[in-house]
Amino acid sequence: MELDKTRRFLRHLFRSYYLENRVLLPKDFHMREFAYQPWDSDTYKRHLSFKTVNEVQRLLSTVAPRHFYYSSAKYEYPDEPDMDKKGWLGADLIFDIDADHLPVCQNKTIELTTSNGEKIDLIDEECVRYAAFEALKLYDALVYELGIPKHNIKIEFSGNRGFHVTVYLDVDDVWAKASSVERREIVNYLKAVDLLDETLNPPINVKRKKRVMHIAPTIAMGGLRGRLGRIAVLLAEKKYGNKDLARVLSRNEIISWNQLKNRFGDIVENIFNDAKEELAIHVDEQVTVDIKRLIRVPYSLHGKTGLRVEPVDPQKLDSFQLSPELSPFQRYDKIAVVALVDTPPISILGLRIKLRKGESYRLPAPQAVYLMARGLVAVK
Repeated sequence: MELDKTRRFLRHLFRSYYLENRVLLPKDFHMREFAYQPWDSDTYKRHLSFKTVNEVQRLLSTVAPRHFYYSSAKYEYPDEPDMDKKGWLGADLIFDIDADHLPVCQNKTIELTTSNGEKIDLIDEECVRYAAFEALKLYDALVYELGIPKHNIKIEFSGNRGFHVTVYLDVDDVWAKASSVERREIVNYLKAVDLLDETLNPPINVKRKKRVMHIAPTIAMGGLRGRLGRIAVLLAEKKYGNKDLARVLSRNEIISWNQLKNRFGDIVENIFNDAKEELAIHVDEQVTVDIKRLIRVPYSLHGKTGLRVEPVDPQKLDSFQLSPELSPFQRYDKIAVVALVDTPPISILGLRIKLRKGESYRLPAPQAVYLMARGLVAVK
């Protein structure tokens, strides 16, 4: 009964949001399949199609779904239930970065069991910042290594613990027709699979001086050496606070390892060792290779957190952090809840709390909604 009451309460909140706010749709949304999950079912309502934005908003404000998606693929008949008869025309190139898949965050989750036996993981909120840095690396690689126009790339916070990066493509674009095999090759390149160290540090024969030099990677270079240079610039400036080194690596000129080390000392080796550790971009391969993937609609609400699927400017990724501002319920009054489980100390949108089963709390709305959506508390 507590869970049913809480679901009704959350659905009411979601409806109030959708009555006042519009989701963000691509220009070709009429060619895409839509799907949603109701609050009272584990199954999805699929094969929906809309002709107008108002039709979409009418559904959202009426149903107030727990999750709302559209397809990365474009179809001749998006509402056809038989996937083989939809008439696939092409698909956007999509990437999913999930904080709990990052090597640095493998041991930074708290495993809990909800009152109905569901296993959930709460991840250290700092890991979402690592995921944001991963999204920035991906954005740079798409632009500077694969030559994708910046205006085609959109980034969203997923509403939970990661980021979605979408390359929006017209159906006649060669990228849109790429097969799963071809998309896997893109993933392997981004992950730097089977990379040899010689690729990053090849000796360069300087003929005029009749000697071999080892040239340091800079952002002016192409491919993986350019990526290494861009990551080194970010680390030099943000992590090590060495703006002079960052400026040198940002120049469009050749500089040797010896020149760098003579000028800046051991910090050069430290930064590039760190940069090599960050060279691989950790994207979910299964998402990218799926040419018919469902993805969350920007500005829809995530049913496991109550947070918006929020577009993020690439220039602001390095300062992104989880906060109550990501919740549309920030200005609501505090909400009375009762804990359904015991927890260790946990951080929810910046609020540190330790729950005791059966105890009552009055919490700020963003954190209360988050905990209700995760099944850890119930509305009183």
